[in-house]
Amino acid sequence: MLVSGAALGCSPADGVSKVNVEGAVRLDGQPLSDVTVRFYNPTGGGGGFTTSADGSFKSPTPIKVGSYNVALVAPAAAPGMGAPTIGPLSKVPPHYWSIQDSGLEVSVTDSGENKFEFDISSSEKPPAGFRAPRPAAKGPTALAPVSSDS
Repeated sequence: MLVSGAALGCSPADGVSKVNVEGAVRLDGQPLSDVTVRFYNPTGGGGGFTTSADGSFKSPTPIKVGSYNVALVAPAAAPGMGAPTIGPLSKVPPHYWSIQDSGLEVSVTDSGENKFEFDISSSEKPPAGFRAPRPAAKGPTALAPVSSDS
């Protein structure tokens, strides 16, 4: 897995620096389309940006400057949803679906260019102790709720 980036930004009147982010996601060297690149900062801020056919993404609005954990999720995925069984995300190793376990981290700064490239491998093993969500048992959706009693 390779993550690279830089940043460009400005400081608004409220004193909180925000910048636009952009980048691309590739799986085994090929563009990964129709997944959401979720930026998460525990102190607030972030967002989700869906990749296009060429694997690129761009924030429609600026996000706060800071450190972010990044995960790859299904567009419009709700918290507590299980593993995707169809679509592009089903080919991605499950630890990349998790903010805590993906290993993808970026620093968004207010100087330079905020462009992040995520090159991931379908053969990459999850971290020790990682427990993947269960796939959907049946039905038309790619995701299924994960039961709290499992």
